[in-house]
Amino acid sequence: MRKKEYNIIGITNGYPILMNDKLSSKYFKNIALVGILNEPDISEAYCELINNNYFDLPQFILNCSLRFIFHHEFQHLLQMNSEKNNSGERMLNEYFEMSKYDIIKHVWEFDADRISSYEILKYVFSVYSKYPLKNEKKFICMLYVSVASVLVTLNLFYFGIVNQIGSPYRIDKIPFYTEMYSHPHPLVRCINIMEFMFECIMSDFPTLEITTQKMLINTTGIMKLYFDTILPESNIMNTFYDEISLYINEINEYNKRLYNYAVKDYAIKNILIKRGISFD
Repeated sequence: MRKKEYNIIGITNGYPILMNDKLSSKYFKNIALVGILNEPDISEAYCELINNNYFDLPQFILNCSLRFIFHHEFQHLLQMNSEKNNSGERMLNEYFEMSKYDIIKHVWEFDADRISSYEILKYVFSVYSKYPLKNEKKFICMLYVSVASVLVTLNLFYFGIVNQIGSPYRIDKIPFYTEMYSHPHPLVRCINIMEFMFECIMSDFPTLEITTQKMLINTTGIMKLYFDTILPESNIMNTFYDEISLYINEINEYNKRLYNYAVKDYAIKNILIKRGISFD
């Protein structure tokens, strides 16, 4: 919001409480099974992380989720500060609204998702840097889990679960769209984030043995284990896979459009220049 010429963001204390409930450790008891999808050294790295008292995996997942939302909203604050003739008319929040379509709102969400995703990768590296028994495979597993945490967060919004208090949860899915409403569709955002985080990992850590296929298998594998536990009779991930497959070309085209618009947006362009981020 804008108050007395100041731009202000707020995250209610209710949101962390809701997410703490949604990302409770009881929903990640089977996460070790994701190791089955991998070669032995990655599988062993997952097991070592899960069984190490130093590393609290559910807390790490929750921290990634909350940090993603905070940095996403903080980027909106920077966008508003960098906007020409800011009148405070573009109020942004993380909750989906069936409001009139505005491509600039979608572009700002696209940009905020990317910036906050990179902040998550920085957080992962900071956690790994303090880990007492380091090896590359554990770092890879931490990266997979962090991406999965962000995707789980978006899908909790996608399936209308975020604001529900206590299980059993019911699904209230948002039909696919592109040029509608206050935010890009969660599937559009998921693909944007997965692709961007993979690009950043490959740019910053080129020696890591990660491929797009490995990233997809591990992140969606963790998502499936989570949603199969929190919604055991829903087959929610089948819906996710089916809709990604059905709309992937449309999603990619729309994300390209958002990117091309974003790098020309006055506020976003100014922030990128100040941060020394290449975008040509």
